[in-house]
Amino acid sequence: MQKIPHEITLAARNLTRHFGNLRAIHNVSLELKRGEVLGLLGHNGAGKTTTLQMLTGCLLPNGAEKNECSIEICGISLLRHPVRAKAHLGYLPEAPPLYRELSVNDYLSFAARLRGMESASVAGALTETRQRCGLEAFGNKIIGNLSKGYQQRVGIAQAIIHHPDVIVLDEPTVGLDPTQIREIRALIRELGDTHSVILSTHLLSEVESVCDRVEIMQHGKLIYGDTSAHMRQHESVSGFIIGLRNPPSLDVLEGVPGISHVERLSSTQFRVLHTPDLNPKSTLLSMAEQQGWQLEQLTPLHATLEDVFVRITDAETAAATGEKQ
Repeated sequence: MQKIPHEITLAARNLTRHFGNLRAIHNVSLELKRGEVLGLLGHNGAGKTTTLQMLTGCLLPNGAEKNECSIEICGISLLRHPVRAKAHLGYLPEAPPLYRELSVNDYLSFAARLRGMESASVAGALTETRQRCGLEAFGNKIIGNLSKGYQQRVGIAQAIIHHPDVIVLDEPTVGLDPTQIREIRALIRELGDTHSVILSTHLLSEVESVCDRVEIMQHGKLIYGDTSAHMRQHESVSGFIIGLRNPPSLDVLEGVPGISHVERLSSTQFRVLHTPDLNPKSTLLSMAEQQGWQLEQLTPLHATLEDVFVRITDAETAAATGEKQ
C-alpha cells in the first residue's frame, strides 16, 4: 500500500517527569509523522513506559501548568484540550485493558462507544477492525478464554477501532510465542501504512523488522535518533570472519600487521578485527597459501543493530560516569 503524505501527527517538547526526588524523564522531545513506525528502544527501566504514558495523557508531565512543555496530537494540545486530542489517539498499554468476562464483540463495541463513536458507525467499525486484527472468527468468544496472542490482538483492536491518527503500543509482543510475534509485527507494519505508530520495545529484532525510525532512550533521556537503516551504519566494523581448515595458533594470526583482535569461533573459524586504515586481507591470503592453512571462508563483518545499540548506550554510560566524577 502506498504511504500517504508525511504530516506531523505527534509533537512533544521538553517532557520531564519526577517521582519524588527521582528525575525519571529528562527533557524528552520527539515528533512522529503519518505513515511512520517509530521504535522507542531501550533497556528495561530506561523510561519508555513513562514517556508513552505522558504522550497519551495518562501521566501529566512536570511543568505542564507553567507551559514548560507541550504535547500536540494532530495540532491539538493534549495538555489544554485532552478530550479533543485523545480522539486522535489509540493506546495499548503493556498490560492490555481487557474485560476478560466479555465477548470480543461486546468489548470492542464498548470500546467504540467510549471513544465517542456514533451507534450507527459501530457495527461497520467492529467488522473492519476484527478483519484487520485477524479476529473474524472470534467475535463471540469470551476474551478470558483466548490465548495471549489473541488477547493481544483484541488489545490492538480496541486501540484502532475509532481510526485514530496516532497509535501508541507499549511492548506489544512481550510474552508471545514466535508465531504470534511474527503475526503482531505484520499487523503493526500494516497499521504504519496509513497511521502513525510509536511502539516501545527492548527487542532489537522488533526495531529491525517493523520500525522506520529509532529513538534510543537511556536513563530517561533520548540519546540517539535516526532511521533504522542509518542506525546500522552508525559505526562500521573493520573485520571479517575467516575459515581455515588447518589454522595456525591465535598468536600467529594476531601478529599479522593490521590485525587488532582475533576471536576463535570454532576450531576452524575466527572473527578477525583490524584497524580501519590497514586491511590485512591480502597478507592473510598470501600467508594462508604459503603456510598451507587451507582457506575456506573470508566474509566481511557488518555491524548488527545489536552492535550499534551496545556502542551507543555504552558510550552514553561512559560519558555520564565521566560527568559525575
